[in-house]
Amino acid sequence: MKKERAFFEQLAGAALPGWDVKLQPNMTPGQMDLASYTARIYLVDTSTGWTAAGALQPSGFAGLRAHFEALRLDIGTVTDMAGQAVSQLGRDQPAPGSPEIGKGIELVAAALTGTQTFKTVQASGLDGHWVYIGYRMHDASTICRPGFFRTGAPGFVDPGALTHYVRQVMAHDLASPQSSVGQMLKRAGGAIIASDFK
Repeated sequence: MKKERAFFEQLAGAALPGWDVKLQPNMTPGQMDLASYTARIYLVDTSTGWTAAGALQPSGFAGLRAHFEALRLDIGTVTDMAGQAVSQLGRDQPAPGSPEIGKGIELVAAALTGTQTFKTVQASGLDGHWVYIGYRMHDASTICRPGFFRTGAPGFVDPGALTHYVRQVMAHDLASPQSSVGQMLKRAGGAIIASDFK
């Protein structure tokens, strides 16, 4: 089983240059339909440049939200936990495929369901690229904001293209002090930005 998993990870990695691909332990090679995992989620910590990605079936968003609601966690609490997870993962930079990354992706997927971006995109389908950008602030808080885009191509986007997208979003946020994100950034004393995003 380990050799089969390693083979599938190597195969997926060859198709996705720039990404270190690891299958989650609950995924059994030969019994999974990777083509149905069309919602890609990227976690980005702008203070360190750390990035991770995961994929889920579009129906997984509702399932994850229901999971956290069953734990009696409202969407505000889940959103706070997702921000803390992105910040902590950026600091720790765990190895690809670690359980912490999987948990962070689950929290972010559930948190996304409470955003206006999610509500807007939902009407046209949830498949595409979801980016959760975390700003670590000078006052030690973390502010996260969602982003979304589609490319029409299967699989994850090239890491360079993702960095370019994040830079564009950040440029908008940092140059728009009147926007809701811009106001939050200003109130928190400004963001700590890694050289990757300058």
